[in-house]
Amino acid sequence: MGKNWEAPAEVWAQWQGVTTGFYLLNGGVYGLIYSWPTFTFLNLPFLFKPFSIPAIAATFLGIFIMALEWPFPALKGLNQFLKFWPKAIIYLLLAVLMFLQLTTVVPAQFLVITAITNMVASFQKEPPALQQNFK
Repeated sequence: MGKNWEAPAEVWAQWQGVTTGFYLLNGGVYGLIYSWPTFTFLNLPFLFKPFSIPAIAATFLGIFIMALEWPFPALKGLNQFLKFWPKAIIYLLLAVLMFLQLTTVVPAQFLVITAITNMVASFQKEPPALQQNFK
């Protein structure tokens, strides 16, 4: 057969990543228009003036994550290198930055959920009956 077996959670994490990238792009564009911090008590004006740094990061990271998760040939090697745990850790770290901007709170939640799905996918094993069929 020519196709390798993929865990269901792996496929689910890939499509969650595409959706997360789209929402990051959307939240980043809105963040450039409405530069509102999520927490006013943190008093981090350097992140939001003159431009919102989390919004700029969300815009570019959204495009990058969509290109990474979609079967884009130029990033296929990087996607295989970052499979599961490295990608989950990167997504969790990015979620912390995205929680600082009000318009990227929902994409930050998507990053956390996608990271959890990547962690679950790392534990899924190939069924024994299929091991002979795909080799």
